[in-house]
Amino acid sequence: MWKMALAAAAAAQFCFAANASAATYELVVNNGRVIDPETGLDAVRHVGISKGAIAKISKRPLNGAMAIDAEGLVVAPGFIDRNTYVLGPELFRLRAADGVTTVFNFEEGANDVPAAYAALKGEALINYGFSSSWGGARLAVLGETPPKINKGVAELGNIGPDELEKIANAPLDKDQLAAVLAIVEQGLKDGAPAVGLGIEYMPGATMTEVMAVFELAARYGRAAQVHPRKWDATSDYAYIYEPIAGALLAGAAVHVSHLNSSAADYVERNLKQLDAARAAGVAVTAECYPYTAGMNDIRSEMWADWRDWPEERFRNYQWSATGERLSRESFEKYREKGGLIIIHWMKDEWVDACVAHPETQIASDGGWDEGGGHPRDAGTFSRVLGRYVRETGRLSLPAAIRKMSYLPAKSLEDAAPQMARKGRLQEGMDADIVVFDPATVLDLATYAQPRLAPEGIEWVIVGGVAIMTPDGFIEGANPGKAIRLPDIN
Repeated sequence: MWKMALAAAAAAQFCFAANASAATYELVVNNGRVIDPETGLDAVRHVGISKGAIAKISKRPLNGAMAIDAEGLVVAPGFIDRNTYVLGPELFRLRAADGVTTVFNFEEGANDVPAAYAALKGEALINYGFSSSWGGARLAVLGETPPKINKGVAELGNIGPDELEKIANAPLDKDQLAAVLAIVEQGLKDGAPAVGLGIEYMPGATMTEVMAVFELAARYGRAAQVHPRKWDATSDYAYIYEPIAGALLAGAAVHVSHLNSSAADYVERNLKQLDAARAAGVAVTAECYPYTAGMNDIRSEMWADWRDWPEERFRNYQWSATGERLSRESFEKYREKGGLIIIHWMKDEWVDACVAHPETQIASDGGWDEGGGHPRDAGTFSRVLGRYVRETGRLSLPAAIRKMSYLPAKSLEDAAPQMARKGRLQEGMDADIVVFDPATVLDLATYAQPRLAPEGIEWVIVGGVAIMTPDGFIEGANPGKAIRLPDIN
């Protein structure tokens, strides 16, 4: 599935300086089309890397102990995915092969932030981070069955759908709210750069509760990442007003996950509402993924009304592990078992509008599932480059790179100062770099084969270390660093 390469074999892809004493940099990338989304640089340049940072960007070729000839290729800041799940070696490889150098589990988040970070320390192919999980805190306070915590993150396999539904629909009393806030606050004290709020999954949460979480995030100077509420005819646009109000009234930097699926028919209106809020100085941002199908756990509260569905609706749901389309009977069977389903329901125009908007970020909203998956897990960023830039022209190449690197870094740098050195290709910035062929880059993953790596991503560099070459991954390279704030306990 993945082309492997030993470090010694991969090193053969480099041109070594004839005289080591003449080498100026540890690694150089010469002759590439260098694109920096912050300064607007878009020209053939030569990049020198030392001590994990970009030391030089030159109009003349540079010497280095190792050299990559990037003639005909684009050299860009590594992509940043701030909405992903199940962080670990398998997920890191999927993301790196798609040009991603930093990932965050921010919408779901961690119940035990120190344990989540400790599980990946020294073993991460790319950079990573976790939010403090509001949903996990609710499970801990309201649940009769404690969630299983695996490497710091809650797993729901031991909690039945009836209990999950009860927790999701329960409003909190004063003492329960205080307990939830205390758990979330501990995660922030433990260094989480954000709070993750899957509000749609907890419809019993009042706006007072959600605002209290926003205020907590603002007090610590952290971001808040939100899966908005489900659209409702009575409350109308409250699902988008809530994160905007949280950013305005609480002073938090609020990020809306996967606007394409959250907004659906109202995506154009929501984009204008978010534009108006930002123009007024409100720190609210949003992301989308370039697919018309979503994926979620079949036990989600999103589908609590499944018994009332017409039979034809079940055909829109696909069991990830086998690819089968569901019926009322199989939906009930799998809902009791638990697992991921793919939901085919979005229109192309919703996704196109969201991806093409100049201020939306790109994020996969995908993770790693042993039993199946979604093509966004492996192909999100290459799909933007191949289909939205080259094939349809909906985005220019610099605009696409900006959405996938600079915008997510910029939106997080106040909450996580490490991000001020990422998402840019400038001297002094972290050497997180992707080198790709703009003529061939394309996602190959499908709903039937969701793990297929894209083509056209040639080199991936993290912290100045080449982790992927045209021949595959360099085994044993784990330069990824934690994106985390110092403990304040």
